[in-house]
Amino acid sequence: MAFAPALPDDAGMHWSLPPLFGCLSFLLPAQDQRPLIGRVVDAAGEPVAGAEVTVAWSGADQPELASTTTANGEADGRGYFKIQAPVGRRLWVWAIGKNDEAGKYAASEVIDCVVGMPRLQVVVDKDLFDRPIQVTGLDGWPELAPFTLRYHLVPFLDLAVDLPLDAQGACRPPRRPHTTSWVQLLDARGNPWLCERANEGDLKLPAAQSLPIEVVDDAGKPVADAEILHRIGDLRDWSARYGSTQRECWQVVGKTDADGKAIVKVALAEDPLQAEKPRDLLLMARKNGHAPSHGGFDEKWFLDGVQLGDGEKPKAFKFTLAKAEPLTGVLALPGTRPPAVLVRWTSKIKFQNGWTHLDRSERLPVAADGTIAVALPSDAYQVAFFAPPVELVAEDGRRRLVPVVLPTVGETRTGRVELGGAKSVKFTIASADGSPLGAMQVLACNEVNGNLATSPAAAVLQVSASGSGEVLVASAGAWLLAFGEQGYAFARLADPAASSKVELKLEPFAAVRGQVVDDQGQPVPGARVSVHRTSSRGGMRGADGMVLDTIASLARSQMDRVVTDAEGKFVMRFLPRPGLTMQARASKGGKQTESFAVEEGAEVSLVWK
Repeated sequence: MAFAPALPDDAGMHWSLPPLFGCLSFLLPAQDQRPLIGRVVDAAGEPVAGAEVTVAWSGADQPELASTTTANGEADGRGYFKIQAPVGRRLWVWAIGKNDEAGKYAASEVIDCVVGMPRLQVVVDKDLFDRPIQVTGLDGWPELAPFTLRYHLVPFLDLAVDLPLDAQGACRPPRRPHTTSWVQLLDARGNPWLCERANEGDLKLPAAQSLPIEVVDDAGKPVADAEILHRIGDLRDWSARYGSTQRECWQVVGKTDADGKAIVKVALAEDPLQAEKPRDLLLMARKNGHAPSHGGFDEKWFLDGVQLGDGEKPKAFKFTLAKAEPLTGVLALPGTRPPAVLVRWTSKIKFQNGWTHLDRSERLPVAADGTIAVALPSDAYQVAFFAPPVELVAEDGRRRLVPVVLPTVGETRTGRVELGGAKSVKFTIASADGSPLGAMQVLACNEVNGNLATSPAAAVLQVSASGSGEVLVASAGAWLLAFGEQGYAFARLADPAASSKVELKLEPFAAVRGQVVDDQGQPVPGARVSVHRTSSRGGMRGADGMVLDTIASLARSQMDRVVTDAEGKFVMRFLPRPGLTMQARASKGGKQTESFAVEEGAEVSLVWK
């Protein structure tokens, strides 16, 4: 079953794919698909026959502007499944099945994988959230009815389904994989008003509060028709490797009148202008030609991004919108020019209650001459641009979509950024003996201020079965990072024009091999084994060290957790480090072994007690 994608609009909420973005997948030639083969087992390692298995992948090479595609299958009597999926793509797999005699349903975690990855085992051992979700407080907002609940089954895929509420404000969500799912309460216009964890069950829309707003320019004159936005939560994105770690939900709650004033209605637990400690509040004012400004309250007040002194409390929210020269650029990419791009920036605002940054996304139209422009807050930094994959025509006439790596700009508000002139870079990945490797994950990202901007300015590249791929790079300082089950490779594109062909040679990961046995010496199948780094003497230095640290972070979630096979054996792979020592742990059914220190390449036996 497929669900509609959700993407942030110019208010940080969700917008529909424009015609070009929506039809990108139809421009692709037939993808090279092969069967993804795996097995579904329960907590004891026994096969789960008839389990529902879902495989999902991004519909294009850059998730920021892509839909999601899913394929479904069913495990056979021995728990095995075979589902067709594209080669070289990053895939997500989960399973739902009955794992006891009473017919109780359970779900697995969401697993990262690629076609060709051996020993793919999906463990169905988590209880499902199987009860209605009740929403209260809707009667205080009749102008927003009817409400809908958007249920995000897998947050980082935007795999969501909209559920209508009954007369009592309740609905029952579908069975889903074991993950931290989120729900959004949508009003009649499709705008979100709550973003909460689905696991917590019932939701409550707080009573309405009216807040006075005043907006002036940097000369103190009223600003009419300025939009006021209210931050109502965020939708967590657990795939921080390939995108922002959170997508903030904003609601446009009003506009200023001719005197620059407005009374906005928002959902808060308490009135922040009266209560001493209301819930966290974040508002934003914006208007074309001006730099946006934000203010709010956590443990202290802040206005225009500046924290007020102890004991200070404003009588009203007064925002100052300074006129700003926009950050401009010309998008001159080969192939089809998209009608819009996305820009995302992060503000430096720091709250005491854990809000350490403010992420904003905005959809920018591309003018006929390719020009784009955006006005940024005064404290914005790490500005990243996103474009959908560009259609290129090969010599044989076949059309294909190639992802684009646009610049990530650091510490800038105004000026001009080069977005065009992208050069095509083709790459191949091969093992040490020269054989091609198609089952790899590859990222193209930029270097900013000595660091790799893998989030959010990264493009996920498609790799063919022959280990080849292509990317358009629009700025110097780009990197290609590749990793798979067996090893890693990387290359820096200092001059994209001179790097039209790049060959990536795989370096092997280190390995820890072992077996989990009980106190009688019998193997323990289905045990979850994890390896934790305890020290790394010497460390990595320089650019290569920076890249290796990044690759280690990218690959960690799928490298450092495995499940033992029928003989209780496991193989754990990880990026080697000088002087590295690890701890291996195994757990199952709430029990856990003692930890054992291991060196890379060691053989370890974990005794179940």
